[in-house]
Amino acid sequence: MASAPQELSLLHPVNHTNLAAYPSTTAMSSKSASGTTLTPLGSIPATNAGNSRSASLRNRHTAVVDSSIPSKVSVVPPPTTTQLPHINTDDVFKAAFPLQDKEISELLDCDYDSMASYHLTPDEEAERVRAEINRLVSIVQKNDNVLLFTPRNDESLAALKASKYGYVALADAVANVLRALRICNVDNDGISLLNAKIDITPEKFRVAIARLSPDFYIKKKPQTTQSGQVAAAGAPAAPSYESCCDLVDYLTASLARVMTQMANGSSWHNSVLGVLAKLAAKMKVLLDDLESNCVTARGNGEFTLESYLHTFGNSNSTQETQVPDADSIFREVSKSDDQATFHMHCIEQQRIRSGPVRLLKRLLQDLASTNNESGMPTTAYEMLSVVMDTGYKGFKAHLCQDRDYEFSSTSDPHDLNFAHPGFNILIESIEHIKTLNRSTPSHQPVRSPSKDATSLTTKIEWGYTTDGPIGKNVHGASLKSGLKELKLHTMGEISSVMIPLILASPHLSHISKSFFHMFYLTADVAEEVRPYPETPYNAFIRLYTSKFKAPSAEGVLRLADATHKGLFSKDFLLKPHASRGGIIPTIKGLLPQKRTDPSLRLLRLMDEMSAWVYVETAVIVQCRFYVFTIMTLAGVLVGGGLAIGLTLETRLEGVDPFNITVYAWALAAFLALVSKSIKVRDWAWADFLRGRVLCRSVSELSSITGYSDQLILAKLLHDEKESILVTRGPYNSVFERRAERNGDGFSIDLPVKTRTLLLSGLTMLKVQTPLGYGLVCLDARRGRHYSVVCHRGIGDKDSEELICQDIDRLTASNSNKRKGSGAAVVTLPMKWSKELEWRRVEGVYSELDAAFV
Repeated sequence: MASAPQELSLLHPVNHTNLAAYPSTTAMSSKSASGTTLTPLGSIPATNAGNSRSASLRNRHTAVVDSSIPSKVSVVPPPTTTQLPHINTDDVFKAAFPLQDKEISELLDCDYDSMASYHLTPDEEAERVRAEINRLVSIVQKNDNVLLFTPRNDESLAALKASKYGYVALADAVANVLRALRICNVDNDGISLLNAKIDITPEKFRVAIARLSPDFYIKKKPQTTQSGQVAAAGAPAAPSYESCCDLVDYLTASLARVMTQMANGSSWHNSVLGVLAKLAAKMKVLLDDLESNCVTARGNGEFTLESYLHTFGNSNSTQETQVPDADSIFREVSKSDDQATFHMHCIEQQRIRSGPVRLLKRLLQDLASTNNESGMPTTAYEMLSVVMDTGYKGFKAHLCQDRDYEFSSTSDPHDLNFAHPGFNILIESIEHIKTLNRSTPSHQPVRSPSKDATSLTTKIEWGYTTDGPIGKNVHGASLKSGLKELKLHTMGEISSVMIPLILASPHLSHISKSFFHMFYLTADVAEEVRPYPETPYNAFIRLYTSKFKAPSAEGVLRLADATHKGLFSKDFLLKPHASRGGIIPTIKGLLPQKRTDPSLRLLRLMDEMSAWVYVETAVIVQCRFYVFTIMTLAGVLVGGGLAIGLTLETRLEGVDPFNITVYAWALAAFLALVSKSIKVRDWAWADFLRGRVLCRSVSELSSITGYSDQLILAKLLHDEKESILVTRGPYNSVFERRAERNGDGFSIDLPVKTRTLLLSGLTMLKVQTPLGYGLVCLDARRGRHYSVVCHRGIGDKDSEELICQDIDRLTASNSNKRKGSGAAVVTLPMKWSKELEWRRVEGVYSELDAAFV
């Protein structure tokens, strides 16, 4: 990568020092640097087998982690952001080492993220964690500066060309960092298992130990230096120690900035930064000799498991296949008055670590992209994240397609708020990379592993706004007018985009929200911890490579194409199919209204439909004009007939004029009865005379209002979360609040179409099943929390899914009907079920006029 502009500098310039200068971690030893005999982490001496769990872990000294290798962070003022309050590094240090203030000094050998087993003294640990804290606090305090994964030298991972070998090198480095994180988790879980078993069971702990086996990982040992030479086979050298540490720095810096921008509060900031600093420091020590440290961690874990079984018995471990919800346990413990025991300390450490550790683990897993179920190579991918207004009246929905071609979504406003910091970092990084590349037109990556990898290109397409939709998205017009595109040249640029994009995904934002929810409810009442106010925004981010190919299955649309075409836009409701004949007759008048400005038409529609009143089995609609018209005509007939009788008298010989009056009155009654019954099945006179009607089905509501049935269904789906309306069949499968069998409710007697489902936040995804193809619904309807559709949808499922089975056979059957009778609608049965199993997700179902029955 070209040299950075002069305005760029290191946020925390600390000399890089190889771990070779520190105490060796190459060989296993039973003694610490001070000569004290060590007991594997979390172990229980045999003599204490009958004691309580809080009496364990007394025979070793705590040691620490490496943290003195901060990576380069570009400092360029982007658009101004809210400055965080001052964060005191001493307070963060106390949060990282809470037992430093305790009088019970023997507890110090049992702290979480201890490094005693890896031959570091407490002083070395404190020094390295202190350096990490200084680095993270500096990055957080200067939150108006851009975070970039920039190379420290020409041989760094970030300097690699954006090629096949660059992606391989990134995957190897991520695998090493993930392995180091698993060691940290095994060490901490050993303490929790023996002292405060909340989110860990013996069986889960045994699996975690097994995952440290070399069979689970790439057999490449990190090197202390990197020559930059490419192997004879064309593959790059194994990721160097420095490159792995640079990646740790950027990951923890990104997490620190994102999490501190989610919420404000000293306890929140101190806890998050303290946990991340300790994790970063420890992972750097582990990365220095990963294979040897894995052996040490496995030995410690196995000893801990044996100690647990010796203390509590084997029957207890085999029965506890799952544990209660961790959040509920944290809440109950927070009410306890016993805050001085080591047991409580272990619970508190698990509480503050649960969020950052889960986020970092998931971030690394998504970054590694080890899922091969998509059938595409590592260099062929398309990542997409879209935040947009959709549905009737508009609500925010976040749809995501990850690197493995799996789909997730959320429309929960709090999830969207917690995703916003990730988008902020992402947009700032993109804009700065764009500026940097423009200022250096001859920009070329320093390292170019091979000539045959030049055919691969990586690009990002983006749009972001806080003041309305992206581009001119009217009537489903393309979003292209509001999007920009940029080519990425190095793995540093790709990582600077991909990592914030993952942090802004629905899954990670949901984890963040859940963690904050638990943290707030279990924090001390005197601590002020509040999320930052919500800021409306729309975003379209698409990161893809030239090797990515669109799905080949028939009837499939890419999520990016569906978004470009505006299929999720609320303006799509105003296309001619949304009302009969391209006009919108309303309950306020009988004459069709001419086309006007789309925004005005939408406002008028929302105003009219907002007057609807929901009861459990019907929708009450005001129709005073209709009733007034009918009653006026009937009144004219009644009055006219009476006038004829009184006026004619005997002028017509042989004719009683009042017979004409009777006929006129009968006609008036007939007109009133027919007009009252032709639109709804049962219209009480009391409601009729009050100018209102109780519509008990979609067809009745469409007949009364003149609106398209699909527009009405979109409105009902939009309001379902907040209404009390109970629906019944025959086509109410898509609704959640359904009447019991043979129960009363509002009848969904017209089928919903694919385009209406898309507008309501329900995306039908085509999946490959053993016997053909099926459909699974990605549910992002209004207010819905995190939803996901992954490859390999098999086995036991927690909840039912909205599915359609064997659609290829049904589609073929409908095709034959169309040839014979000219019918144009594909009808597919939909139901809630756990029985559909699939191997791979193909994409968005593209038959927009398919009707689901």
